Amino acid sequence: MAVWLFFVCFGLIAYVYFGYPALLWLFTRKKEKLVRSAERPPVSMIVAAYNEEIVITEKLENTLNQTYPPDRLEVIVASDGSDDRTDAIVRSYADRGVALHRSPERRGKMTVLMDAVQQATGEILVFSDANAMYASDALERLVEPFADVRTGCVCGRLVYENRHTTSISDGERMYWSYENRLKTWESVFNSLIGANGSIYALRRSAFVPLDPDVSDDFGLPLAAYAGGYRTVFQPEAVSREEAPATVYMEFRKKRRFVAHQLITLVRLWSVLKPFQDPKLLFQLVSHKLLRNAVPFFLMGMFGASLAISSPFGAALVNVQAVFYTLAAVGLSVSGAGRPPRIFSVPLYFFTVNAAAVGGIVDFLRKKNYAAWNEVRPAP
Repeated sequence: MAVWLFFVCFGLIAYVYFGYPALLWLFTRKKEKLVRSAERPPVSMIVAAYNEEIVITEKLENTLNQTYPPDRLEVIVASDGSDDRTDAIVRSYADRGVALHRSPERRGKMTVLMDAVQQATGEILVFSDANAMYASDALERLVEPFADVRTGCVCGRLVYENRHTTSISDGERMYWSYENRLKTWESVFNSLIGANGSIYALRRSAFVPLDPDVSDDFGLPLAAYAGGYRTVFQPEAVSREEAPATVYMEFRKKRRFVAHQLITLVRLWSVLKPFQDPKLLFQLVSHKLLRNAVPFFLMGMFGASLAISSPFGAALVNVQAVFYTLAAVGLSVSGAGRPPRIFSVPLYFFTVNAAAVGGIVDFLRKKNYAAWNEVRPAP
């Protein structure tokens, strides 16, 4: 029985990280070309901000220097009760067309975004984080797929820059390279089941107001899908962010992601009706639910290995013990430059799965992540 449990858990983990991508690749070998258009519809770029004085000037300069026609670009900073210099810096850009939408108190990212949308006038709504720096043509590339009337949401490509050269930031960079490949295949297969908050755009007619405690970059694309639209991946629209510098920052971020995604799925499950949509169900189970369950499969593997009273069982325990020891070594040297990947990969794998457990606990405890504090590294 223990042997069977070990191989079932091992097989599920292998499916999540290798089997699901392999199936997507198999289903999408005939690549679909994005429908493109040279038209430049009116765009409203909404930047969510809470105490972003460290990066907001760079973000505004980056946005105003986009190649998108200035007369077709509206820039709104949605400040969620910032009490540092963020609002003053944004107001200093008023003569360059930047508008400040300020909430006098903390209400959460989704709430201030929903309010800013009511102020926005653009046909296309672009949502971005304050620390996301775009390639100069990112907005032009981002709006091109809206030429297809079926497209309700477009997700750009997030690239993490590893300035800190730590083990955890190296792991984050590798993870997003993997995720971007999945997004490419999912976009062709059916529709992305989420975007990333760094760079995504929504057709105004696909916009659906959502509850304040759900994830905007997961919930808005899913709500658009429920309304009959697709979410597509546009890898030529590039946003760059700095990778988390510490294990704590990565753990905290991933924990919030998991809790937020589970809350969002529960809220939207009834309108998505995944049991009536085999493609969507396949994506949600494979990419979200099973992936978040990986730490429990790991526990099952280790427990089953201990229960196998044979040299084979002892070998399995030793292999897993070596893996976790490598993660521990990676943790011990995580702040001392970039260690070999034999340490950084186990550390990152362990960190994100430990964070998944924390996120599931937060979800079950109904922890509210509507308003949260980002740990922004010093410049």
